[in-house]
Amino acid sequence: NCLSEYVDELLNYTNDLRVNITDMSNKFSLDIYKQQLTVITNKIVELNHNSEKKKKMNLITNLDEDALRNGCYAGEKSFIVSPDGDIYTCCAMYSENLEKKCGTIFTEFKDKQCSLYELNSLPLCKNCKCSQCGRCSYLNYTKTNELNIPPSFQCKKSVAEYNASLAYLNQLNFEANPKIKMIDSDDPIEIWIQENNTSIGYYK
Repeated sequence: NCLSEYVDELLNYTNDLRVNITDMSNKFSLDIYKQQLTVITNKIVELNHNSEKKKKMNLITNLDEDALRNGCYAGEKSFIVSPDGDIYTCCAMYSENLEKKCGTIFTEFKDKQCSLYELNSLPLCKNCKCSQCGRCSYLNYTKTNELNIPPSFQCKKSVAEYNASLAYLNQLNFEANPKIKMIDSDDPIEIWIQENNTSIGYYK
Protein backbone atom coordinates (compact mmCIF):
# COMPACT_ATOMS: atom_id res chain seq x y z
CA ASN A 1 0.00 0.00 0.00
CA CYS A 2 3.00 2.32 0.45
CA LEU A 3 4.76 1.90 -2.91
CA SER A 4 3.44 5.16 -4.35
CA GLU A 5 4.52 7.05 -1.21
CA TYR A 6 8.05 5.66 -1.45
CA VAL A 7 8.27 6.49 -5.16
CA ASP A 8 6.95 10.01 -4.52
CA GLU A 9 9.60 10.60 -1.87
CA LEU A 10 12.49 9.12 -3.88
CA LEU A 11 11.64 11.19 -6.95
CA ASN A 12 12.62 14.23 -4.89
CA TYR A 13 16.20 13.00 -5.08
CA THR A 14 16.49 11.54 -8.59
CA ASN A 15 15.11 12.01 -12.07
CA ASP A 16 15.48 8.36 -13.05
CA LEU A 17 14.16 5.90 -10.47
CA ARG A 18 14.63 2.14 -10.84
CA VAL A 19 12.21 -0.04 -8.89
CA ASN A 20 12.55 -3.79 -8.45
CA ILE A 21 9.77 -5.75 -6.74
CA THR A 22 11.25 -8.75 -4.90
CA ASP A 23 10.06 -11.73 -2.84
CA MET A 24 6.97 -12.21 -4.99
CA SER A 25 4.53 -15.09 -4.55
CA ASN A 26 1.00 -16.08 -5.50
CA LYS A 27 -0.16 -13.92 -2.57
CA PHE A 28 0.83 -10.83 -4.57
CA SER A 29 -2.14 -8.44 -4.56
CA LEU A 30 -2.72 -7.43 -8.16
CA ASP A 31 -5.58 -5.05 -7.35
CA ILE A 32 -3.50 -3.09 -4.83
CA TYR A 33 -0.56 -3.01 -7.24
CA LYS A 34 -2.74 -1.62 -10.03
CA GLN A 35 -4.03 1.09 -7.70
CA GLN A 36 -0.48 2.03 -6.70
CA LEU A 37 0.65 2.16 -10.34
CA THR A 38 -2.23 4.49 -11.15
CA VAL A 39 -1.24 6.86 -8.32
CA ILE A 40 2.41 6.76 -9.44
CA THR A 41 1.44 7.37 -13.08
CA ASN A 42 -0.64 10.42 -12.19
CA LYS A 43 2.14 11.77 -9.99
CA ILE A 44 4.81 11.43 -12.69
CA VAL A 45 2.54 13.09 -15.25
CA GLU A 46 1.98 15.97 -12.83
CA LEU A 47 5.70 16.33 -12.15
CA ASN A 48 6.61 16.23 -15.83
CA HIS A 49 4.08 18.92 -16.70
CA ASN A 50 5.68 21.24 -14.16
CA SER A 51 9.37 20.55 -14.61
CA GLU A 52 11.99 20.97 -17.32
CA LYS A 53 13.76 17.79 -16.22
CA LYS A 54 11.55 14.81 -16.88
CA LYS A 55 11.03 12.30 -14.11
CA LYS A 56 11.29 8.62 -14.97
CA MET A 57 10.38 5.43 -13.17
CA ASN A 58 11.31 2.27 -15.05
CA LEU A 59 8.04 0.41 -14.50
CA ILE A 60 6.01 3.31 -15.91
CA THR A 61 8.04 5.36 -18.37
CA ASN A 62 10.08 2.79 -20.30
CA LEU A 63 7.46 1.46 -22.67
CA ASP A 64 9.07 1.23 -26.09
CA GLU A 65 8.14 -1.52 -28.48
CA ASP A 66 11.59 -1.43 -30.07
CA ALA A 67 13.51 -1.35 -26.80
CA LEU A 68 15.62 -4.26 -25.68
CA ARG A 69 13.82 -6.57 -23.31
CA ASN A 70 14.64 -6.38 -19.64
CA GLY A 71 15.06 -9.49 -17.59
CA CYS A 72 17.84 -11.85 -16.73
CA TYR A 73 19.86 -13.48 -19.49
CA ALA A 74 21.30 -16.22 -17.26
CA GLY A 75 22.07 -19.33 -19.27
CA GLU A 76 21.79 -17.39 -22.52
CA LYS A 77 24.25 -14.51 -22.40
CA SER A 78 25.67 -14.79 -18.88
CA PHE A 79 26.99 -17.58 -16.66
CA ILE A 80 28.74 -17.87 -13.33
CA VAL A 81 31.93 -19.67 -12.39
CA SER A 82 32.25 -21.38 -9.00
CA PRO A 83 35.47 -21.26 -6.94
CA ASP A 84 36.24 -24.75 -8.30
CA GLY A 85 36.01 -23.58 -11.91
CA ASP A 86 32.62 -25.15 -12.56
CA ILE A 87 30.19 -23.25 -14.80
CA TYR A 88 26.54 -22.68 -13.84
CA THR A 89 23.77 -20.72 -15.49
CA CYS A 90 22.42 -18.81 -12.48
CA CYS A 91 23.90 -17.65 -9.17
CA ALA A 92 20.60 -18.20 -7.34
CA MET A 93 20.21 -21.72 -8.74
CA TYR A 94 23.82 -22.47 -7.83
CA SER A 95 23.57 -21.08 -4.29
CA GLU A 96 20.53 -23.27 -3.59
CA ASN A 97 22.00 -26.31 -5.35
CA LEU A 98 19.12 -26.49 -7.83
CA GLU A 99 21.11 -27.26 -10.95
CA LYS A 100 24.02 -29.37 -12.11
CA LYS A 101 27.09 -27.73 -13.56
CA CYS A 102 27.00 -27.19 -17.30
CA GLY A 103 30.74 -27.46 -17.77
CA THR A 104 34.02 -26.23 -16.37
CA ILE A 105 36.54 -23.62 -17.41
CA PHE A 106 39.00 -26.47 -17.99
CA THR A 107 36.90 -28.58 -20.37
CA GLU A 108 34.56 -28.12 -23.29
CA PHE A 109 31.31 -26.38 -22.39
CA LYS A 110 28.26 -28.51 -23.09
CA ASP A 111 24.74 -28.14 -21.77
CA LYS A 112 21.69 -29.24 -23.70
CA GLN A 113 19.44 -27.33 -21.29
CA CYS A 114 20.90 -23.94 -22.21
CA SER A 115 18.48 -23.63 -25.10
CA LEU A 116 15.66 -23.54 -22.54
CA TYR A 117 16.95 -20.17 -21.31
CA GLU A 118 16.74 -18.51 -24.71
CA LEU A 119 13.85 -16.15 -25.36
CA ASN A 120 12.69 -18.16 -28.36
CA SER A 121 12.27 -21.18 -26.08
CA LEU A 122 9.91 -19.29 -23.77
CA PRO A 123 6.46 -19.91 -25.30
CA LEU A 124 4.74 -17.21 -23.26
CA CYS A 125 7.53 -14.64 -23.19
CA LYS A 126 8.74 -14.64 -26.78
CA ASN A 127 5.56 -13.01 -28.11
CA CYS A 128 4.76 -10.96 -25.03
CA LYS A 129 4.52 -7.16 -25.34
CA CYS A 130 5.80 -6.58 -21.80
CA SER A 131 9.40 -5.69 -22.60
CA GLN A 132 9.87 -4.25 -19.10
CA CYS A 133 9.27 -7.65 -17.47
CA GLY A 134 12.09 -8.88 -15.24
CA ARG A 135 11.79 -12.51 -16.37
CA CYS A 136 13.77 -14.81 -14.11
CA SER A 137 14.67 -18.46 -14.66
CA TYR A 138 15.13 -19.00 -10.92
CA LEU A 139 11.64 -17.68 -10.20
CA ASN A 140 10.26 -19.82 -13.01
CA TYR A 141 11.89 -22.99 -11.74
CA THR A 142 11.04 -22.51 -8.06
CA LYS A 143 7.40 -21.59 -8.75
CA THR A 144 6.45 -23.73 -11.78
CA ASN A 145 9.14 -26.44 -11.87
CA GLU A 146 9.97 -25.30 -15.41
CA LEU A 147 12.85 -23.09 -16.53
CA ASN A 148 10.89 -21.54 -19.37
CA ILE A 149 7.40 -21.15 -17.88
CA PRO A 150 6.85 -18.08 -15.66
CA PRO A 151 4.49 -18.09 -12.68
CA SER A 152 1.13 -16.44 -13.23
CA PHE A 153 1.69 -13.70 -10.66
CA GLN A 154 4.82 -12.53 -12.51
CA CYS A 155 2.91 -12.26 -15.79
CA LYS A 156 0.00 -10.44 -14.17
CA LYS A 157 2.39 -7.96 -12.54
CA SER A 158 4.08 -7.26 -15.88
CA VAL A 159 0.78 -6.77 -17.70
CA ALA A 160 -0.32 -4.28 -15.04
CA GLU A 161 2.93 -2.33 -15.55
CA TYR A 162 2.56 -2.41 -19.34
CA ASN A 163 -0.99 -1.05 -19.19
CA ALA A 164 0.07 1.62 -16.67
CA SER A 165 2.88 2.63 -19.05
CA LEU A 166 0.44 3.03 -21.92
CA ALA A 167 -1.90 5.04 -19.70
CA TYR A 168 1.04 7.31 -18.90
CA LEU A 169 1.76 7.87 -22.60
CA ASN A 170 -1.92 8.57 -23.28
CA GLN A 171 -2.01 11.21 -20.56
CA LEU A 172 0.94 12.92 -22.21
CA ASN A 173 -0.89 12.78 -25.56
CA PHE A 174 2.00 10.76 -26.90
CA GLU A 175 1.54 9.60 -30.47
CA ALA A 176 2.34 5.97 -29.82
CA ASN A 177 2.89 3.18 -32.28
CA PRO A 178 -0.61 1.84 -33.15
CA LYS A 179 0.67 -1.67 -32.41
CA ILE A 180 1.10 -0.70 -28.76
CA LYS A 181 -2.32 -1.41 -27.27
CA MET A 182 -3.75 -2.23 -23.89
CA ILE A 183 -3.63 -5.91 -22.95
CA ASP A 184 -7.20 -6.89 -22.16
CA SER A 185 -6.44 -9.95 -20.02
CA ASP A 186 -4.64 -9.77 -16.67
CA ASP A 187 -3.02 -13.11 -17.39
CA PRO A 188 -1.25 -13.82 -20.72
CA ILE A 189 -1.80 -17.57 -20.28
CA GLU A 190 -5.50 -17.00 -21.01
CA ILE A 191 -4.61 -15.42 -24.36
CA TRP A 192 -2.14 -18.20 -25.14
CA ILE A 193 -4.68 -20.93 -24.40
CA GLN A 194 -7.29 -19.23 -26.59
CA GLU A 195 -4.89 -18.82 -29.50
CA ASN A 196 -3.39 -22.32 -29.27
CA ASN A 197 -6.36 -24.25 -27.88
CA THR A 198 -4.10 -26.10 -25.45
CA SER A 199 -2.51 -25.83 -22.01
CA ILE A 200 1.17 -25.24 -21.41
CA GLY A 201 2.59 -27.28 -18.56
CA TYR A 202 2.41 -26.41 -14.89
CA TYR A 203 1.28 -22.83 -14.50
CA LYS A 204 -0.38 -21.16 -11.53
